[in-house]
Amino acid sequence: MYLDEAKKIMKKVENDYDAVAKEWNISRFVARANQIKVASRIKNGDRVLDVGCGNGVFYPVLADKSINYVGLDVSKKLLSLAKKKALKNKGKAKVKFIKGSITKLPFINNQFDWVCVFAVLHHIPSHELRSQASQEILRVLKPGGKVMVTVWNMFSDWAYKKFNINEQLKNNQEGLDSGDVVIPWKGTVGKVISRYLHAFTKNELSKLFKDAGFKKVTAYYAIKETEVKSQSAKEGKDLVLMAEK
Repeated sequence: MYLDEAKKIMKKVENDYDAVAKEWNISRFVARANQIKVASRIKNGDRVLDVGCGNGVFYPVLADKSINYVGLDVSKKLLSLAKKKALKNKGKAKVKFIKGSITKLPFINNQFDWVCVFAVLHHIPSHELRSQASQEILRVLKPGGKVMVTVWNMFSDWAYKKFNINEQLKNNQEGLDSGDVVIPWKGTVGKVISRYLHAFTKNELSKLFKDAGFKKVTAYYAIKETEVKSQSAKEGKDLVLMAEK
């Protein structure tokens, strides 16, 4: 994929999330199992970066920890909702929200103990930009810092039935790379929004972070909304990666 085309897709992703922010906030209001799991590993004193924080659904499960939490997103409207959610869930954590992109994180090197990237990386077009994103995550992590990444598993039975993407995976649309798909988001916003996703394989996601320089890279499928692990791509709704700097 040409870089200019990839940047257009990135801008569309930003505009689309601004367009559906209010409705998104209504349907995404509870932290998921993988978010709750990683929250249990975050310790008092840690600095946490939540990349693609959206409406701030992850923050409430961290609010009572004495940590520094930074939520980053490309959508101004989702960030506004995240700030309101944080005000309603005041705790011990110091919290800040920043507009920015995963491909160019606005932080100096070695800042964070944890970087969490929930359901974001599959929206990043082109191998070049995904590689840039993984390198940026490594850069801002402290030595020994950890990353948790989740992406939709588009090879699951769930995805095949819901999105009927088999033909897309076999025959790429013009301008897209192998493994890229376009799926509809059908809300009540008055139109159907076409959403770009990259269908990661487990090996591809692992290699992306190994090539960036991460250590102790492990990837697994999580069944539905639980943290039950599976090696079967057909079963797992999410593909989850853990790694360390």
